[in-house]
Amino acid sequence: MNLNETKFAFNQALRIMLENDKSLLERNLSERSIAHRLGVYLNETFPLFNIDCEYNGDVDSEGLRKILNIPREIMEELAVRSINDNDTYNIFPDIIVHERETNERNHLVIEIKKTNSYQKLREYDLIKLKEFTNQYRYNLGIYLELGTGRATGAFEVLYFQNGEQKEEEQLLDF
Repeated sequence: MNLNETKFAFNQALRIMLENDKSLLERNLSERSIAHRLGVYLNETFPLFNIDCEYNGDVDSEGLRKILNIPREIMEELAVRSINDNDTYNIFPDIIVHERETNERNHLVIEIKKTNSYQKLREYDLIKLKEFTNQYRYNLGIYLELGTGRATGAFEVLYFQNGEQKEEEQLLDF
């Protein structure tokens, strides 16, 4: 899938989720339940890939888990819990569109936040998307911020490629 097909498939799944599952947003329910429902619709729009929520597997890592190269000082600055000296930063991306058991077909990584989420968690997701598109070579990273309650239906999409946040018109085809 190229860039335009990927954006179209993502937007189609998002539209369906906002129509069919808006009560999750209206009621300000769990980010994980929202990610799961979006993942269900992505499964339909990305038939040639595996769609996984909170998937942390990495066949190329010694511990077989995704670990991003985020500098310790950044982790401490954004931490919502204490950081111990021996901590590693296992990563659980909200949704990934990929082929399991390889890092050669990492296609799309999505991080989701609700507009009322803690600001440091938002900042952390943006850093993760930079690293996923750099370190794990995902073709595209998407940060999706969803309105809840009275703001249900409102959303913001930010794009990431090659370790950088990019404006939509700056995205490179793949």
